[in-house]
Amino acid sequence: MAEGSERVTVRFFGALHALRSKAGLPTATMVDVPVEGILARDLARGLDLPLDAIEGVFCNGDVFGLSRVLRPGDRVAFVPYGTPGPHRYYLGLYTAGLEDDGEASSPRREEPFMDMAPRSISQCEEALARARCETRDAFANRALMYWYIYDELAAEVGADRATTIMKQAVFRRGLEVGRKYRAAAESRDLAAVGAIFCDGSPSEGELFSPGIEALDDDRLVLRMESCPLVDAWRTFGLAPEEIDRMCEISAAVDQGTFQGAGLSLEFLDRLGKPGSCRCLLELKAPVAEE
Repeated sequence: MAEGSERVTVRFFGALHALRSKAGLPTATMVDVPVEGILARDLARGLDLPLDAIEGVFCNGDVFGLSRVLRPGDRVAFVPYGTPGPHRYYLGLYTAGLEDDGEASSPRREEPFMDMAPRSISQCEEALARARCETRDAFANRALMYWYIYDELAAEVGADRATTIMKQAVFRRGLEVGRKYRAAAESRDLAAVGAIFCDGSPSEGELFSPGIEALDDDRLVLRMESCPLVDAWRTFGLAPEEIDRMCEISAAVDQGTFQGAGLSLEFLDRLGKPGSCRCLLELKAPVAEE
């Protein structure tokens, strides 16, 4: 420890957690700070965090902007942009950046959200748990919308034509999602493709349980051991063959995603198939030009 300094505990949430993890750096660390304190933005710079990616900083359970002075013994966590809108208000992130420069004795918040801000780490954890439940509910809602749209289309044009139409539409959305994989795919870095897939999984992987089944220079097999859409279809009471068809439709987003990135994709297994317990997606890199 440097002379005239003491330590703060620092954690990283969301994309910042993934950034540190991908770089092989600890996602929770102790950092020396001067006894008189240090601005949160200066601490972030010292940790090589991108300032334009940080929306706020938790300090001892409250939310502040990067002008907050952090002192020895503080418990600190940097929070990136990307928290869903209502939870930004609830957690106090919306107004975290509105503080005056310099240290603030308490986080500044504007009406009508002043009484909504949690005052402890446990309340923050409760808010995050609620956010995860709402995310799962959103996937369940998406699953049932797929079913109702398919059911109406099938009544009009038949099951096969309805399936084709829906797959084409879902595939188009996948092409847009695939942009985030393109740089890694073009450089044939399948390990990076796998990291993007796993690190970007909703609710830190809780919903889809992603992983890497196999990896070599030309082939990557991604694994998902759970799916909130399949759970919703089963709870709704769809027959196994109906669930399999819904999986075929929803999997078109993956086809579009990886084809849009320049990778070939084959499903080796799908969770919606009777007797299956996981999805396996085999990706292959484009053939290198001579």
